[in-house]
Amino acid sequence: MATMTRKAPTADEVKIDRTMVLDPSALWPDIESCPDWPIVSAANLQHMQLVTGKATAEARLDAIGRLLNRNARQLRAPTQTEREAEFDRVFDPNKAPLPRWRGLGLTFGPRKLLTEEEASLIVEAAHLRAYLRKLATQEAKRAEEAERLEAERAQRTLDGYADHQRRDLAELSNLSEAAARHEQRTADERAFRRVAEIRQSLSRGHDEAAQAARELGVEPPKAPQFD
Repeated sequence: MATMTRKAPTADEVKIDRTMVLDPSALWPDIESCPDWPIVSAANLQHMQLVTGKATAEARLDAIGRLLNRNARQLRAPTQTEREAEFDRVFDPNKAPLPRWRGLGLTFGPRKLLTEEEASLIVEAAHLRAYLRKLATQEAKRAEEAERLEAERAQRTLDGYADHQRRDLAELSNLSEAAARHEQRTADERAFRRVAEIRQSLSRGHDEAAQAARELGVEPPKAPQFD
C-alpha cells in the first residue's frame, strides 16, 4: 500500500494568529500593571465563582484562537504592518473604549458595531497573553527568591560552622592538657585495679598449688614475691 505524503501548507494557507493582533508588551510595558484576568466588577463578583490561574487562562486563549482563526491550517505571528492593518480594520483610536475595556486602560474602541465582538475577542486575547506573561514572571521571581533564600541559608550554615570551628578549636586547645591528665589518671586507675586483680589471682593460685603439692607429698612452689 502506497504511503501518502502530507502536503505542506502553502504561503496562502499559513495565516496570521489573530490572537496576536494587539501586542501585550505595547499595551502594558510594565508587566505588573496588567490587570489580572478576568476583570469582573465587585457587584458581579458576588454572584460568580471564578476559576482563575494559568490552566484556565490558557484554555480560554485556545478557545478564542479557534474563534478568531477558524480553520487556519497553520498560524504565524503577524508582522508589525499586519498588526497595524488589522487594528485599523477592527478598531478606531478616536472612539471611546467599551466599558469593560476601561479596566484594562485601553484608549480605543471598536470601529463599528459589526466588529465589536471580534474586537472584544482580540482585546481579551491580548489581555490573556499579558496575564500569562505576568504569571510566568511572578513564578520566575518566586523561584529566584526561593533560590536566593536557599543560598542565604547555606551561607549561614557555612559561616556558622566556620565560627563554631574557630571557637571549639580554641577551647579544645585550652582543655587538651587537662584532658591528657584525666586520661592518664584514668589509665592509672585501670592499672591499679589490674595489679590488685593479678596479685589476688597469683596468691589464690599459689594457695591451690601448695595444697596440691602437700597432697602429693612434694615440695610446694614458692610463693610469689610482689614489689
